[in-house]
Amino acid sequence: MGIKNHPMTDWKSVEEEMRSQWMEQNKDNTLKWNDVAEHVRFGWIKAQAEESRVESIH
Repeated sequence: MGIKNHPMTDWKSVEEEMRSQWMEQNKDNTLKWNDVAEHVRFGWIKAQAEESRVESIH
């Protein structure tokens, strides 16, 4: 299941796919997943909160 279609419920359930997609797009060989994982997780949490807010409006 792709990230876009994934119900945003649990970080652990999407972390591996997020890492995989990040690795495909990472062109900077000096960056490693562990260097950015917390930033990606924070962005995911913000997106989850925004999705929840939008759903509550509708």
